Amino acid sequence: PDDRGIRLHLENNELIMLGNKWQFSNDNRIVLGKEYIDINNLSLTDDTKKIILRDINNEGLELQLENVDFAIANPFIDYDKMLFGGIMNMSMKLYKMYSSAPVISGNASIDEFLINNENFGKLEIDIGKTNVNPYEGLVSLVHPDHVIKSNISFNQENNILDATLIAKDLPLRIFEFIIPDGISETVGKADLDIAIKGPLDDLDLQGDGLIREGAVKVDYLGSKFFFDDQPIAIDRYLIDLTDDIITDNEDNVGLITGGIKHDLFSEFVMDLNITADNAIVLNTTKRENPLYYGYAQGKVSVDFAGPFDRADLKVEAITGPNTVLNVPVSYYQEGYDESFVSFVDRDNLDNQEITIINSNDDYKIKGLNIEMNVTLTKDAEMRIIFDESRQDILEGRGDGAVQMYIDRFGAFDVFGEFEIANGQYLFTSGEFVKKPFIIKPGGIIRWNGDPLDATLDIDANYIVRTPLNVFLAEYMVSNTGIEQEARSTQTTELILDLTGTIFKPIINFDIAFPDLQGELKTYADSKLRTLRTNEIELNNQVVQLIVFQTFLSSDGGITPGVSNSSLLTSAAGNTLSELVSNQLSNLLTGLLSEALSDNGLISGIDFKVGLRNNSGLFSTDAGALNFNEVEVDGRTRFRFLNERMSLKVGGNFVRNEDVIGGLGSYIAGNVVLEYFLTDERKLKVRLYGTSDIDFQSTSRRGKYGFGFGYRTEFGTLSEFQNGLGDSLEEVIDSELEEENKN
Repeated sequence: PDDRGIRLHLENNELIMLGNKWQFSNDNRIVLGKEYIDINNLSLTDDTKKIILRDINNEGLELQLENVDFAIANPFIDYDKMLFGGIMNMSMKLYKMYSSAPVISGNASIDEFLINNENFGKLEIDIGKTNVNPYEGLVSLVHPDHVIKSNISFNQENNILDATLIAKDLPLRIFEFIIPDGISETVGKADLDIAIKGPLDDLDLQGDGLIREGAVKVDYLGSKFFFDDQPIAIDRYLIDLTDDIITDNEDNVGLITGGIKHDLFSEFVMDLNITADNAIVLNTTKRENPLYYGYAQGKVSVDFAGPFDRADLKVEAITGPNTVLNVPVSYYQEGYDESFVSFVDRDNLDNQEITIINSNDDYKIKGLNIEMNVTLTKDAEMRIIFDESRQDILEGRGDGAVQMYIDRFGAFDVFGEFEIANGQYLFTSGEFVKKPFIIKPGGIIRWNGDPLDATLDIDANYIVRTPLNVFLAEYMVSNTGIEQEARSTQTTELILDLTGTIFKPIINFDIAFPDLQGELKTYADSKLRTLRTNEIELNNQVVQLIVFQTFLSSDGGITPGVSNSSLLTSAAGNTLSELVSNQLSNLLTGLLSEALSDNGLISGIDFKVGLRNNSGLFSTDAGALNFNEVEVDGRTRFRFLNERMSLKVGGNFVRNEDVIGGLGSYIAGNVVLEYFLTDERKLKVRLYGTSDIDFQSTSRRGKYGFGFGYRTEFGTLSEFQNGLGDSLEEVIDSELEEENKN
């Protein structure tokens, strides 16, 4: 008891609070009376923090906090995207607490205000209220790189708020805290000027801003976008970015429509579109996205919708130059087995989380629904990677439309069709056999949902120049003239028919001789008809041609005197020369394209050079391995007028140590000129000329001609029958109209 009222003393017992042990001061005293309070030496401390409560003239209170971590406020703020912290000192004073008009004042400061453990500067808060004025407040956050200030006035009598927020150089990386997944490498600054006014239950917000030196990477696309000096408009419900301009790494321009919806800077929802006539929309690696990856550039429209943690992304794109899209079937595994193709377990692609053990950072699809509608053009290259460790890859350019759907639970579906105009399939077998089969135009890859269940209908060929005397040995008896011609190198076409699905491809082979004429062609056709009735024998010949560049004798034997080491030397030599010549071709193509394609007339250059040893390994003459002929093949294709016209110039130089008919070394050349007559590129004219050696007459021979080609697409045979005539009439009428105009 006390004459002034009730007297209290808090014993110095241990108090567990906020995970620490706290102690009261020993000689504390509190006296509570009628409109009277007396507090003496009341404090609560742990090792570093201190809470002090004292009276003000026995009619008010002062609460003081020293060295308290602001993180204690996180449970009350309850905003999981941002965690706040920093050592805070605070003083709150309540004057004349027993009167009808108490006065409040206070201040707080944090020298290093932390958001998600990142220092955003010194935070200072001052508030006050007199008996006649509303609550007044000033909040400032000052950092050497940015400043944020807010003035706040609140009239408690009519519940009216009047506040302003001004920001200078606000760091845009703070949006990575609001958007938990999907963006990274955010940089840039924003200046804001915002006014918030009205009753608390119906506030109005108006403001504007300017974004400077900004950039952000959309992780799933791998693309980085830049924006500078772009205005924004802000109201209570929308951060409006309409008409803002963004660029990519190559300064291609895109236009934004829409913005980010919100409710007083809470419950953020995206509702915006970005369009560009030419932009980088995909730039990912296998580690970043194992489902598909690569580089895509072209005309694009991207819609972002929904809250950041459950976003919907829709992409409409038409591919442009330099686009390369990789679709892996299997992942690299060290110590792979010897099967032709090894595949990842299909069930792994159905899991809700998709993981590649290629790095410490696991790739996961989460929180995102993605729809991609891609129109593929001949500017784009599609690569189906069967076995990356062996470079077992099918790659091609063509036309098509593909739709990809990936939901936020990991399901992945693909629909559409891709028709290959030109490409290559690198056939691999064993450790060192890698042969590039050139894909014929018209090959189809068709998806109906499961990305690994895409059906294949592709033909490709591999050209070998080899003598036919071993292959046609039974026809050479007592026919010296034909035998002499058969001993010369002839163009032999290995045809690969690829069907089945990506997951289970089916491969069949055939052989053709496109340049043979006369009696030798008759014998070769007869031998092929017989060979096609025996699949095993046909495949044996194909393997022999792929590996050793020559035919197997009819009895399957090897010429006496030829050792196994000679066989391996021949195979390795052919493969090595092809590898070197392919790399040289790629290098020269890149150099020539870069040097000449910017002049506006030439739109592209393809350069191909080949080196081949045409051996007598399986000659009917006994003897050891004999590299008796070296052949250099060069081909250049110039593309003009935006690919409308092409000129192919090439030829073969053959250095022949065995002088045939006195000819010795010789050159066989060819030239092809193609031009599309119509804008839609369905009708074209083709002029060609070739020259070679006639070994029977020991003289040169040439073939020249021209022709027209017309191509269109039909869904059914009846459409083909009914539509072909109509299509031709349209082409003819179009050309006549052009002539009349001229």
